[in-house]
Amino acid sequence: MTLMSDVMKQWKQVMEKESKILFIVGEPGSGKSELLRRMEFQSGWKYTEAKELLGNSVFEVNREHRPDQARQNLMESVAYLDAKVTIIDNVGILFAPIYNINPVDSLVHMSQDHPLVVGWAGHFDGNQLSLDYNGNENFVQYPVSDPIHVFSLKEEN
Repeated sequence: MTLMSDVMKQWKQVMEKESKILFIVGEPGSGKSELLRRMEFQSGWKYTEAKELLGNSVFEVNREHRPDQARQNLMESVAYLDAKVTIIDNVGILFAPIYNINPVDSLVHMSQDHPLVVGWAGHFDGNQLSLDYNGNENFVQYPVSDPIHVFSLKEEN
């Protein structure tokens, strides 16, 4: 099987779950972005960069309201794309302290209504996602209860 067919096979299993989200996980340079861009050729799938989902309005509100505005912008932007599946790359930006949100919880929640494929720079140990951000290999660690939601790219891919 090819890498793409392996991912699509796993995606079919994800679509049977309440949360329809698949994290494509790999170290920087592992080919995540290339794979995600190729996935856009599926009928109705749309690729976007995470920073494009936030918009500038998040900076027009005071700091205490930024988390709410950031979450609202994420949800509205994904809904606006009106995609069968939204592919989100470079999610590390969502963890920037200026937004002060828990993007994983927001993405998982959104995926119940809007299926998501998410590029995740880091690694998965079978139980936990770790995000590499600004040179910190464990900037964020997120427990995963069902590993079907994670597809790990190995160095040989």
